[in-house]
Amino acid sequence: KLSIWQALQNCYGPGRTDAKEPMWHGLSSDCYVQSYCILNSTDGGDWREVMFRFGAWCYSGNVELVPKIFLEDLPYVIPALRVQQKKLKFVSDINSLPSTNKFFAPLEYASKSLLYME
Repeated sequence: KLSIWQALQNCYGPGRTDAKEPMWHGLSSDCYVQSYCILNSTDGGDWREVMFRFGAWCYSGNVELVPKIFLEDLPYVIPALRVQQKKLKFVSDINSLPSTNKFFAPLEYASKSLLYME
């Protein structure tokens, strides 16, 4: 799985850059978040299942990427994802995303790891 995560605000609250815990409530947060979560191809091909989180909204679908993604591919993967965003369908608000959804665990992991990513 590959997750690309971006938070555009200080997710620790105003002036709380040294806080121990970010301001998260389940998968929702007090900051604006955009993220892509890309699953491995099920058949080794180019098609992958993706979830795009845009603020509190989640979109999911299949996109065509290279069979294996390496760190040096990221400058090409992100534009490829943006071009194919129209293939993604609205899934739910982040607060309504069921814990059984295959993207829930990676999104939860990323949100809990935000303290270490900033």
